[in-house]
Amino acid sequence: MRRSTHAKIARDRRGAAALECAVVMMPLLLFLMGAVEYGRFLFVRNLAENASREAARFAVVRTNDQTTAQVQAVATNMMAGQSSALSGMTISVFKADPVTGNNLGSWTDARFGQGIAVRITGTYQPMIPLVMRNPITIQTTSVMLSEAN
Repeated sequence: MRRSTHAKIARDRRGAAALECAVVMMPLLLFLMGAVEYGRFLFVRNLAENASREAARFAVVRTNDQTTAQVQAVATNMMAGQSSALSGMTISVFKADPVTGNNLGSWTDARFGQGIAVRITGTYQPMIPLVMRNPITIQTTSVMLSEAN
């Protein structure tokens, strides 16, 4: 009789361990998924910042011989295939006030020492909507001084 009592207690304990595991694993997995999603968000934002900077560097030395589409292609290539993470992504290239970053017209009209800006705007779409419920708008602008014309 004693042996069956120990077997019953062991069987009950296995059920309690499974329940405890489920209770602990849910918040742990949610935390880990949140960390992965936040890391992905920072990765995409950093890519957009680097892409706008590299496209601006390309534009400031090529105001005479390149088109807006070519500058936008540089920015898109620098996104390393992650531009799909930003829905509605737009890339604007314009002559800018170096202090405020305001749009002053066509970037090809920028003279030596005047600002040229590349602005990337898009909405970050989370992979795991449970962790990040609302899409986040990302906008990054890089302004550099023209070295051409």
